This record gives sequence, C-alpha cells and structure tokens, in this order.
Amino acid sequence: MNKKLLKLIIKYLNKPKFLFGLGLSFIGTIMSLFISQFMGNLLNKEFLTTLFLVM
Repeated sequence: MNKKLLKLIIKYLNKPKFLFGLGLSFIGTIMSLFISQFMGNLLNKEFLTTLFLVM
C-alpha cells in the first residue's frame, strides 16, 4: 500500500519546483544559523573592535 502511494506521489510530483523549494529551505536554514552566530558575536567587544578596525 505504501509503495503504491509513494510511486503515485513521485510520478505526479512537480520535480523542479520541489527541488527548488528544498534548496531554498536548505539555504534558509544555513543562513539562520549564521545570522544567530553573527548576532552573538555583536555582543563581543573584541569582535566589534576588530570589525571596525578592518573597515
């Protein structure tokens, strides 16, 4: 039963849109992890001084 349903879903799935959405969700997840790490670094005084010295 499950194999028939899985084959039916795969047959009628819009593959380009599905892969594009999967890629976007992967990119969004990675970006959210980096943004939270960057926001944590903004609380670090040494990070801010090195950031502004480079600019």
